[in-house]
Amino acid sequence: MRMYLTGADGMVGTALTAALRADERTADWVLRGVSLHDYDVTNERSTIESITEFRPDVVVQAAANAVVDDCEINPGRAVAVNVGGVRNVARACQISGSRLVYISSDYVFDGRNTPPGGFREGSLPNPLSVYG
Repeated sequence: MRMYLTGADGMVGTALTAALRADERTADWVLRGVSLHDYDVTNERSTIESITEFRPDVVVQAAANAVVDDCEINPGRAVAVNVGGVRNVARACQISGSRLVYISSDYVFDGRNTPPGGFREGSLPNPLSVYG
């Protein structure tokens, strides 16, 4: 298995990398973790080049501006990273034939009228903030 992980140096990326390495079922997977130090996911060309060059079976999209206060202060940058960056990664997956795993936040839901069993993938989002 060839896995490509964006946001590899973030909280989710670091935890996922450690879990994959610790599990004997995934310890031998070829894993390429990238972060902002490698390139910015808002740059479509760089994103597509990096992913298609690696030829992953699966891409885990964990890169995000996850600093809620920063998203409220700089909504343009938040949308560029958290929407545009995801679009770029999805496009690269489409080009390379890779599967995409997208990790999001429960901030997309407003917390009101929580359905029995909690929110699901098909639940309608209703964010209360730019980050959400």
